[in-house]
Amino acid sequence: MSAEQCARVFQAFEQAECLDDAQLRRHRPGLAISRQLAELMGGKVGRRQRTGPGQHLLVRGHVRSRAGPAPRRAACGRTGKTLDLTRLKGRHVLLAEDNPINQEVAIHLLRDAGLAVDLADDGLAAIELARCNDYDLVLMDMQMPHMDGIAAATHILRLPGREKLRILAMTANAFEGDRRTCLEAGMVDHVAKPVNPKDLYAALLRWLPERPARE
Repeated sequence: MSAEQCARVFQAFEQAECLDDAQLRRHRPGLAISRQLAELMGGKVGRRQRTGPGQHLLVRGHVRSRAGPAPRRAACGRTGKTLDLTRLKGRHVLLAEDNPINQEVAIHLLRDAGLAVDLADDGLAAIELARCNDYDLVLMDMQMPHMDGIAAATHILRLPGREKLRILAMTANAFEGDRRTCLEAGMVDHVAKPVNPKDLYAALLRWLPERPARE
C-alpha cells in the first residue's frame, strides 16, 4: 500500500474507487472509526513503513482503566475554561443519526461522559422513541432517510408532553441560514459536524435542564 493509499484509507467519505485492493475497501469504515476514536483520545493512526506484502497499521491513544472514575472535566474548545462534566452523568439523551461512523463516535463521546444514550437511525424512529421515552435532550442530525431532522424535530415538539423538550441540531452546514432554519423549527442550538468533543460537552451543559441526574 502506497503512502497516498494509506492517507485515503482512513478517510470516512473517500470514494472506494480510489483504492484498488478489495480488502482495503471492505475494512475502510472500521479504519475511519479507528482514526476518529484515536484522535478523540489525543492520539493518531498511521502505518509502519515496511517492504513486501502485508501492512502494519498503528493506533496510538491515551486510555484509562475501565475500573477508573468517569471523566469529570474537559477543557472547553472555544473559551479554554474547564468544564465540569459531572452534571452529565446519568442523563438520558436521544441521538438521531443515520451514519454508522458518526453514530459510533457520538455514542462513544456521550457514554464516556456518563450519559445514557438511545439511538434512532432516521427521523421516524426518533419520533417514536421520543413519544415513548422522557428524554432530557435530543441530538438531531439534519439529513436522514425517510424524514429529515427539521421535520422530525417539528413532529417531536408537537407530541403531548414534549413541547419543552430541548433539541440540538447536529449539522455540517455552518451557514447562518441553516442555523436560523433549525431555530425556527424549535431547536435550541446546533453543534457543528464533524463533532468537536469539547464543543459538544459545552452545548450539553448549556442546554440540559437543571434537575438531578436519574438513578
